[in-house]
Amino acid sequence: LGVRVSSSKFVQSLLIEIRTPLTATSANLSGKPEPVSAEQVLSYFDGKIDLVINGGHSESATPSSVVDVSEEIPILLREGRIPYEKLKKVVPELERKQKWGKAFNLAIFKVMENIKKEFKILFVCTGNTCRSPMAEGILKKLLTEKGINNIKVSSAGTQALDGYPAAPFTLEATKVWDIDLDEHSSKKLTADLLRESDLILVMSPEHLQHIEKIDRSTLARTYLLKAFPHKDDNDNLAVKDPIGGSLEEYNLCFLELDEEIRRILPEVIRVFEKKNEENN
Repeated sequence: LGVRVSSSKFVQSLLIEIRTPLTATSANLSGKPEPVSAEQVLSYFDGKIDLVINGGHSESATPSSVVDVSEEIPILLREGRIPYEKLKKVVPELERKQKWGKAFNLAIFKVMENIKKEFKILFVCTGNTCRSPMAEGILKKLLTEKGINNIKVSSAGTQALDGYPAAPFTLEATKVWDIDLDEHSSKKLTADLLRESDLILVMSPEHLQHIEKIDRSTLARTYLLKAFPHKDDNDNLAVKDPIGGSLEEYNLCFLELDEEIRRILPEVIRVFEKKNEENN
C-alpha cells in the first residue's frame, strides 16, 4: 500500500471536501518517461480513463520520492522531488536503500529489532485477579527501584475472563506496599501471549499442564515461580490461591510472592542480560 502526499492545492482541497480516502494508480507505466501533462497520461492509458482533471503542465518531470515505512527503520527507496537530506531532517532515522536491496535492509532491521527488544515476563495464575496481578505489581516495583526499564512484566489467567479488575482484597493488600493495581484488567492466557514471552512464571502445577495443552513448545521457558530457576512440578511448590479468603490470607499470599520474587530477581536479571548479549 502506497500513501501519496500531493503538493497540489486542488488535490488537497478535494480530499478535505470528500472526507474519505482517495485511491489512485500511478500515472506512469514502467519503462515510460514520467508524464508531465494530461495529454501524456491519456496516451499511456488510452480508453481506460473516464475523466481527467487537467491541472496544467507539471512543474517538474522529477518523480516523487518513495519511502518504505513498512519496517521499523524507514528506507528511502527512490530519491525524487524531495531530496534525501531534506527528508532526513524530518525523519532522522531515515536510511538510504542499500545496493544489496531489501533483503539486506530486512536483515539490518532484524538485528536492530533484537537489540531493542524488551525482555518479556509473564505471570500466570487462574483468574488473573489475585496472585498473578500481585506478582506483576511486585516485580514492576522492584525493577523501577533498580532503574531497569527493558523488562516488560504482564500477567494472565488460565480461566480468566477479559476485562475484570483485581479482587478487592488484592487491591487492599498491594496498596499497603505502595503498589497500585486500580488499572488492572484481567486477560485470558492465549498462545500468542505465551509465544511472545521470554520467561513464564506460574503459580501451580495445574498451570504448567494448561500451558502444555495450549502450546507445549513454550514449556522450555515456563517455570513454577517457587521452583525457578529449576524445573519442578511438585504440588508443594504451589502458591495457594487466596480467592474467597480473608484479607489476612491475601496479605499472606502477597508476602509469599514478595519473598519469592525478591529471591529470583538476581537470576531474572542475569537471564535478561544473557539474552541481550546473545542478541548483540
